[in-house]
Amino acid sequence: MKKTGLAIILLISVIAYSYKSTKKITSCIIEINADSVLFETSSYVIGANRNHISTNQNTIYGSSDYQVKKPKNIDNELIAYKNVQTTFSNKRKLYRLGHGSTDGRLDSPNDYMKGYHFEDWWGKTAYPYDDIRYGLREARLLDADISMVVNYGTGTPEEAGRLVSYLNNKNDSLRNAQGEALWNVRYFEIGNEVSWRNQRGHDPFCLCASVYARRAKEFATTMRRNSDIPIKIGLVTSINGSFINDNWSNDESDDYMHDIDTLVQIMQDDINFIIFHNYPSLGHKPEQI
Repeated sequence: MKKTGLAIILLISVIAYSYKSTKKITSCIIEINADSVLFETSSYVIGANRNHISTNQNTIYGSSDYQVKKPKNIDNELIAYKNVQTTFSNKRKLYRLGHGSTDGRLDSPNDYMKGYHFEDWWGKTAYPYDDIRYGLREARLLDADISMVVNYGTGTPEEAGRLVSYLNNKNDSLRNAQGEALWNVRYFEIGNEVSWRNQRGHDPFCLCASVYARRAKEFATTMRRNSDIPIKIGLVTSINGSFINDNWSNDESDDYMHDIDTLVQIMQDDINFIIFHNYPSLGHKPEQI
């Protein structure tokens, strides 16, 4: 409360000073001192997508004969990630399980990705899919928290509920039969870039923000009901940092803030965070974020 009060006082002072000033500001210099923490964040500041750093996932697209055996030791890229230390924020790393293949893709040459259904992959691997326990065990070896992408495009609310139960319900019969401990995953993303037409399920489930949110709320309700612990749920809002979502302008406005407002208004307490994906390699500039 003390920090919050100080922030409000400083904000009022700045506004009052700006209002009274008659001088025209033509330029300014902002200096950032990395050694001086003004307001420490409690969130994550470092994370990795599993398919970017794990050799279990990072293989040639379409390799149907690639077989993964449970590694005796964590591979080099994961070791490097494990050794990254953060001395601020919540001092934890995040490991994201899921990417474009989760919902499935429609564009060539990625159209062989039909969507991930975790119950079909026990003890099996054919890139980009494998046994969900492989990624979960990697996260445990990394001592990292997990952000789990749920299959929205080709999945169902019921399947999402079973996934959350497997991860977070102490009475889940399937996990107990496997002898696995509770995974206690707290962060879930409903779909991966599903506002993009190349993701399976974009049509008909994500043609605009309101269509997406109404179905996502069904997912969220079922998911929360199947978890013994509180979970946080996020929704996709933009791709490539440009806020351009295929066909979302049909949702009464082409203003991206309207789309975000729509998600929040429909989801209410069932949305905890929003998801932006930016790809600097595609030429998008920081000011577009």
